[in-house]
Amino acid sequence: MSKKNKKKILKRTILVANVLLVSISAGYTAYQLRQNNLQMIDLYNKVLEADKSGQSVYERLGELQSYVANHMNATPPKLGSNPGIQLVNTYERDKKAEEDRVTAERDRINNEAIAYCEAAMPNSLLSQRAQCIIDRNASQTVTEKQIIPDLYRYDFVSPIWTTDLAGWLVLITGVLVLLLLIQIISRVIRVFFRI
Repeated sequence: MSKKNKKKILKRTILVANVLLVSISAGYTAYQLRQNNLQMIDLYNKVLEADKSGQSVYERLGELQSYVANHMNATPPKLGSNPGIQLVNTYERDKKAEEDRVTAERDRINNEAIAYCEAAMPNSLLSQRAQCIIDRNASQTVTEKQIIPDLYRYDFVSPIWTTDLAGWLVLITGVLVLLLLIQIISRVIRVFFRI
């Protein structure tokens, strides 16, 4: 076999090896990106479960945020144009707790007013004591804190590139594709210009 034929076979072998290497790298990269997404979905579901149970909601949310910030292809799903993470149950619990607090505080103030007015005016007319209770309640107002729904909605976006395994594989695959393209273009130029 001549040197020229050996060079042709070697070049073809290198080209085939590069194509195979790019294919394997691209496949493994896609696999790792999918694994990132599956792990994010698992953490997302844990946030939803925590929201339903009321246990460790913000710890699970922090875990999800940390994971999304450090991994490619890990952005939680959107709900139309709304953020993907909505802590509906936590919002409802907090809203109910605030309503219960206000009701309890108003009842306490009313009971104190009744006790005060009955002690201060034991022999007065019922209408006078009622007016005393009304005046006493009016002087001590209870304001309900507004529970803002937007504070229970979260949207995390993963970065374009990260230093996790998937990020490095994307970079390596990109370099391999670039090298393969350079090799193919140089072959086309050689054939076209007969170099």
